Amino acid sequence: MNLTYIAVLASMRAAKGEPKPFDMLRAAIKESEESEESEESEESEEDVVKLSAAEIAILYRHFMPKTARAAAGVFDASWVARAVAGTTEPKEHFRHVYSDGRRLMATDKHRVHILDGVNSPKGYYTIHGDPVNFREQYPDVDRVIPLREGSQEWTITKAELVACVIDSGMKGKSYSLAYKLPSGHKVLKKYFDEAMNGLDSVAYYGVASDEYDNDNPICIRDGDHTAVVMPMLT
Repeated sequence: MNLTYIAVLASMRAAKGEPKPFDMLRAAIKESEESEESEESEESEEDVVKLSAAEIAILYRHFMPKTARAAAGVFDASWVARAVAGTTEPKEHFRHVYSDGRRLMATDKHRVHILDGVNSPKGYYTIHGDPVNFREQYPDVDRVIPLREGSQEWTITKAELVACVIDSGMKGKSYSLAYKLPSGHKVLKKYFDEAMNGLDSVAYYGVASDEYDNDNPICIRDGDHTAVVMPMLT
């Protein structure tokens, strides 16, 4: 079976916007098998279909391994990577994890995850830990971390968060729900849950917010990890 031929068929379907890669792959395999049954002649070098860079990119986007989800209560590189922006983000800074030589960090411009005490060489990394040849300066994420001085602190449990769930007003399964926290902040449920990472309770701090002033970020800082979540504008 010509796997290159299968890959090209799958990439052609992906380019047309068909959303189910495994359906595409099954269809490509079927077409390949039917083609082999109808052609008994030996395959010449000219018959081999080669992938272009664009087709490889399409296949990689559809079939690449998903980001490993950090184990509940474990704050490691996979937890940092949860804050990386998606592949549609135009600025490359936000599509990778960054190390400043002592910390790993990631941001999608709506939240920040930082892990201290890391000895990775300075530079950019994929969500799977592979170095990236990109040398632009990383955004100064420390600027968005609220100061403890002048802030209030709140503690909330997973059980209490259930009563805080509201409609976010956004489309998409991952972004349709939000929390209205005791501090008055409205934050995406997905972002706060991933910052909390399965802990039974968490303490966060920031400046109390209300319906007229909801642009103050909140911060979860405990031991070697820091998470900042920007509130939703109401």
